[in-house]
Amino acid sequence: MLKCINDLSIDMFSFKDECFLSRPLGWLREFAEWYGNEIKKPFLINTRPETINEDIVVLLKKMSPLVQIGIGVESGSQKILPEVLNRKMSIEKIKEVFVLLHKHNIRTVVPFMIGLPYETRVDIFKSIEMCRIINPTVLSVNIFQPMPGQQLRDICIKEGFITGDEPLHTYQSGTVMNMPQLSSQDIVNMRRTFVLYAKLPKEYYPEIEKCERDYYGNLSLYKKLVNLRWELSN
Repeated sequence: MLKCINDLSIDMFSFKDECFLSRPLGWLREFAEWYGNEIKKPFLINTRPETINEDIVVLLKKMSPLVQIGIGVESGSQKILPEVLNRKMSIEKIKEVFVLLHKHNIRTVVPFMIGLPYETRVDIFKSIEMCRIINPTVLSVNIFQPMPGQQLRDICIKEGFITGDEPLHTYQSGTVMNMPQLSSQDIVNMRRTFVLYAKLPKEYYPEIEKCERDYYGNLSLYKKLVNLRWELSN
């Protein structure tokens, strides 16, 4: 293994397991000991909030001085998580996990998802507020796509949110969802301004909302806010 690492000049590993920490604790301990003693390379994993606790974080840090954890939070709405996404965890648990990860200076990557069935603008702002609180190192905002084979797609057709014949978009380009409380354009507008709402001080909310409601009529303002977001991040 070490010869392979040296011959290929490998600097980092990315473990492509959707929930790396769901493995048995005994296996994780054995793997961490081996990796920390022999490999010692920075690594990236993906997992779920409910798999993380203090003991697990300490175990991971023994493996390498640098860890990045991708955690699919998806929504900050306690209604959307269990009722739509079937995620049996609490908002408070998610917050506690990120307090722990910040304490240990662990880099985090968090995707959020908007445009979900039954979601409202209020629900999206709960996700924005969640993002402000947990403050991930990197965040992405994806748009829900009702893919064939999903149970949620069947719900969307039944509720009339889609016909089922529409060509799907990518996770970031657009949506076929059109709900009474949240139109397809509303979803696109919220995706475009989500990060600004999450990262800029709330005193800028009125200006961000102008860009949300009328992006093309406020392009200069939007660019100014994006630049400000990066300035404040440095």
